[in-house]
Amino acid sequence: MPANSGIGAFAKALAALGAEPGERDVQLRRLFCLAILAAGLAACAQEMDYTPEQRICIAQRYASYDSKQISQCVDVCKACMRGNTVTCNTSCRLRGAS
Repeated sequence: MPANSGIGAFAKALAALGAEPGERDVQLRRLFCLAILAAGLAACAQEMDYTPEQRICIAQRYASYDSKQISQCVDVCKACMRGNTVTCNTSCRLRGAS
């Protein structure tokens, strides 16, 4: 089975709907760009997952941990994720801590 059989099937479906060959190329390009954009947004929107060990470490340090407080976030990053001040500060700020 050819690697581009999905694209070929989509092109045939567009042809059946009456799309001209030039229009098919544009529509395929738009579909590809939309799929890449959706995958990129889905990857960026993910919350950080902590390992069980990291969760235990966080619970030992803070009864009610607030990742949006820069001091707590940096402290947990350095102690539980083995980061340093610069990388943890940057990471916390990128995740919205202030």
